[in-house]
Amino acid sequence: MISKVGKSFASIPGPKGLPFFGNLLNYTIFGNYTIDRLADAYVHYRRKYGDIFKEDLGSVTFVHVANPQEIVKVMQNESKYPIRTLLPIFEALNKYNNYELGLMGNGENWWKSRQPIQKIMAHPTAASAYLETQIAVSNDFVDYIKSKSDENGLLPDSLEDITNYAMESIGTVAFGIRLGALRMYPNPENKEFVILMKRYFDMIAKSCFTIPLFLHFQTPFYKEFLAIKERIDEICKGFLENGRREEYNKDLNIIASLSNISWTERQKIDLAITLLQAGVESTANSLCFLLYNLSQNQQVQEKLHKEIDTVIGKNELKFDDINKLNYLKACLKESFRIYFPTIAGTNRIIGKTMKIGDYEIPSGTRLVINCEAIAKSKTYFENAMEYKPERWLTSSGERRKIPTGCLLPFGYGRRMCIGRRFAEQEIYLAVIKLLQNFRIEENGIEKLGTKTSVFKKPDRKVNFRFIVRNPVT
Repeated sequence: MISKVGKSFASIPGPKGLPFFGNLLNYTIFGNYTIDRLADAYVHYRRKYGDIFKEDLGSVTFVHVANPQEIVKVMQNESKYPIRTLLPIFEALNKYNNYELGLMGNGENWWKSRQPIQKIMAHPTAASAYLETQIAVSNDFVDYIKSKSDENGLLPDSLEDITNYAMESIGTVAFGIRLGALRMYPNPENKEFVILMKRYFDMIAKSCFTIPLFLHFQTPFYKEFLAIKERIDEICKGFLENGRREEYNKDLNIIASLSNISWTERQKIDLAITLLQAGVESTANSLCFLLYNLSQNQQVQEKLHKEIDTVIGKNELKFDDINKLNYLKACLKESFRIYFPTIAGTNRIIGKTMKIGDYEIPSGTRLVINCEAIAKSKTYFENAMEYKPERWLTSSGERRKIPTGCLLPFGYGRRMCIGRRFAEQEIYLAVIKLLQNFRIEENGIEKLGTKTSVFKKPDRKVNFRFIVRNPVT
């Protein structure tokens, strides 16, 4: 227990719901919000009800925590095996097909999957071994943009192309091979894989925001998802075999790193798919939002361009160079604040009764760490709606005022995103290479907003213009 008994759970404020439905109708034609704008609702609820509020979605109650000090308290009282809410479609896979949840599961089985891979992926320099390979992918991305954009540098619906970059980059890490996502004419199986993975991501997102009838019987939706997953598994098995054979990179992939661990082929395939599932859409969307922020703040883009030219110039990019690009890191962090990657933040099912704020929260309660609401709060951020990377620089007076727990785009603790180092490196390399070659504009009529998915995504097509820069002299 963290402290003495607080106010009752029933006294926690929040929107009033109906029996059986709870607050679900608030996100239909009968309410003030839509599922697409779920994050907006949570920001509004925080303003209306305070730092701690609860919401009933059907029969399940979620308690939102939007106070940095209380978030730190939750972080400091993590259980040995922190429990997260499972994605419903994977619950169904486990129920009907004995699918091992691995990194997406809970309890001791989750830790058995997590522990060996964490030693490989979570170290601060873990991604450095893949730098050369991922630089090659980012160079190919620049060439891809040059060949695909029109004479004015316009690349319509750029997110699709950015997603191809993310797929190619994380594919080199997971399998040690090139998937061909950046080729104009990829081989048929690689092309099929890219298409299937995009459908796979879409179906996972849809499963989270519909009534999960598939948990009660095998619906047509579930059967389609299962068929897609089985085909992806089949292709991944081939990729693993190819990765073992390809000389240039056969020993440099996450799966090869597990050669001394007694994992089955099934577990290795599931790990590779989990890396893609967690790393493609989230990284692509985050990179897209960062490029958008740079396009709308040309003075920031030029300042970042100068930093890249000063640190790297015409020299070959090295891992240590990335550590020197403090303004680039600040730009990404500020982009995470403006466009937080998930609907609200990470979640936990707490394993013991806790006093959070003034309230006693019983064991088994689902907590949402609501960084989305904090990130938009003028309590913690001056000019909160302004894109201002300088606030994150260590030399900034504002940086020293930002409390711990305000921004957790990769989660925290034992369940922090295991691919964080790789995702950051992918984004950094893309931005470095793009700004070395282009000035970026985006001239959408409306300001870019977000839509609800497993990871938040742009609410409209993003059409970047890549205007060729003069080379560094």
